[in-house]
Amino acid sequence: MGIKYTDFSIRGVDASEFNGKIDWSNVASNSKFAVIRVGYGNNIDPFFVKNIESAQKTKLDLMVYWYSDYYSNWYNTLHSAYGLTDEKWGRTQADNCYRAIKPYGVKMVWLDIENITYKGFPLLTEAKAKYHAMAINKAFLERMNELGVKVGIYASLGWLSWFDNWFRSFPLWVAWYPFRTASVDKDDMIYMCRKNGWEVDPLIWQYASDGDVDDNGTPDGKTYFKTELKECDLNGWISTEAEYKNIFTSSEIIPDDETVTQPVENTRIIPVKTSTRIFTLRKSPKIENSTFIKLLPPGKKLDCLERYTDSKGNTWQRVGLDQWVAEVNNGITYLK
Repeated sequence: MGIKYTDFSIRGVDASEFNGKIDWSNVASNSKFAVIRVGYGNNIDPFFVKNIESAQKTKLDLMVYWYSDYYSNWYNTLHSAYGLTDEKWGRTQADNCYRAIKPYGVKMVWLDIENITYKGFPLLTEAKAKYHAMAINKAFLERMNELGVKVGIYASLGWLSWFDNWFRSFPLWVAWYPFRTASVDKDDMIYMCRKNGWEVDPLIWQYASDGDVDDNGTPDGKTYFKTELKECDLNGWISTEAEYKNIFTSSEIIPDDETVTQPVENTRIIPVKTSTRIFTLRKSPKIENSTFIKLLPPGKKLDCLERYTDSKGNTWQRVGLDQWVAEVNNGITYLK
């Protein structure tokens, strides 16, 4: 019994400076994707450039994650960021992340939200820490959305109920390590995330932290991905293949020189549609160079005034004056 890496048809590892030197060709021989740490606060992971440039030489699909620094700005007076508002600190971290990933064409950033482990720093369970963390993380996610980068949240299963409702409809990468002999599967993981308050099904399950599970699901000293320092975390994609492709496709981005033709006639019979997941309200029916207005939650009912289909076959609905939302984008339905 137990979970095996090969149980997942789409599987991958995540890595940071703490994994040391990685043989990315070896990772690619057993995996479909990798998630590489960019950094935290005002700091870039010293292995980020080496990792992403080496991984890009393989067939791996690449995502990145950013460790949320929720503590330095208001707790550590020696930190260079001290004195910024929570919103400014969150946006500053997003800008730091974006500058680092822009040369590499990364399309998905996961915000890693967890306790700081250094002695003396506040825990997220403390009311003051939670208050600041919520504001900082919200600003980070909103800023990345403005920059046109897909974002999601990484957190342990036990932390999901900690989040405010605003966060609970973001794409989720969840960490939970069952016992080696546990008889659990992705359906159990999805059920537990929902039970803990998440409003959408998780996409990725980080099910092991040591990378040493053999094909029988038991530890025997074998390591799938041995590095200089330690093994990589193991992850399985537990959502649909369409959702996976949606992360890495570039077809949703309309080139700068493509003209968007606005509809001339308004629809007289106004249909009411409901959002199926968190999505974005924009000033025009396109992704790139379209001003971000705000994020909308699942279950939001919208009056759809007119419909527009772009050259890629994506459909948009105008829901107000210069307010557009995607109805179906790259095969994913956002309104029903």
